[in-house]
Amino acid sequence: MKTPTLRIAPVVAATMLLAAPAAADAPADDPSDPTPSSSDDPSARKREALQVFEQGAAAYRQRRYFEAIRLFLRADELASNPAFAFNIALAYEQVGDASRALRWSRQFLREANDAPSAERDQIEELSRRLQLELAEAGLQQLTIRSSPSGATLFVDGEARGVTPWTGDLVPGRHELSLRRDGFRRHDEVIELAKLEARDVAIALAPEPTVSSALPAAPDETSDDDSDAVFISSIALLAAGAAGIGTGIALEALAGQAEDDARAASIQVDVLDHVDEHDRLSLGSRIAFGVGGGLAAIGAVMLAFDLTSDDSSPDDAARLGGACDFTGCRAMMRVPF
Repeated sequence: MKTPTLRIAPVVAATMLLAAPAAADAPADDPSDPTPSSSDDPSARKREALQVFEQGAAAYRQRRYFEAIRLFLRADELASNPAFAFNIALAYEQVGDASRALRWSRQFLREANDAPSAERDQIEELSRRLQLELAEAGLQQLTIRSSPSGATLFVDGEARGVTPWTGDLVPGRHELSLRRDGFRRHDEVIELAKLEARDVAIALAPEPTVSSALPAAPDETSDDDSDAVFISSIALLAAGAAGIGTGIALEALAGQAEDDARAASIQVDVLDHVDEHDRLSLGSRIAFGVGGGLAAIGAVMLAFDLTSDDSSPDDAARLGGACDFTGCRAMMRVPF
């Protein structure tokens, strides 16, 4: 197999590297040399990245492709740049890794807007061939990016990683779900074509902030108190009416017992009817007293409620009633 020439040579790569800022959302790939950079200064990191890139270019020309991939990835880790993505794609193609080669070729095409047309044409052709190769295997590539990045991605209910994410899926319909603290969950259904890779960019919506100061609830105390007084007064009136009605019934029965006593011919029957008359008369008087008292209290409370609708609940007098074995009485509490 003839080794493709690295169209972006170290000198051209240096020009692109020093002229362009590092890509913020470059996806991670295979683990490379974990040795940290000797400097946190951006210029120093770019110079170090270029040195590592030159070592990778030398390894590529000597067909040591796995070593070239490791060095290219290390250079991209130091200072991500489309120049490195270009050569990473070519190196992965040489080792037969169509998925990663397509991934890096697509990243180059997304980022290298100012790349020479020859390099873009070369990678576009490579990308088309790799998409067809994946399609023959029954797969196609999907890239999900979010703003902000770092969202957990679920595809068809299965956790796949964090954004930006690139993977190979069976073509067809897929359900996406992105979740990130401080942002609303995003759900979306996409269709992945058989012959074409796809990029999906999603802007996450922030969660609405909840104010710590809750609006004050309307003061319904006055209305509630007025309703309670009205209901109580009606209940007392009804109970008073029932008591008076009971007294009337008992009084009628007492009169009947008195008539029976007069008509009785036997002394024992006369005494029984007299006792029944006394009991019914006492019950009638009690019923009249309780019923009349309750009705009077209810009437006073109703009149008070109807005349005090416009009064402040704090200034209004409080009216109530009570009944016991001594009788019924109304009570009023007046503020001073």
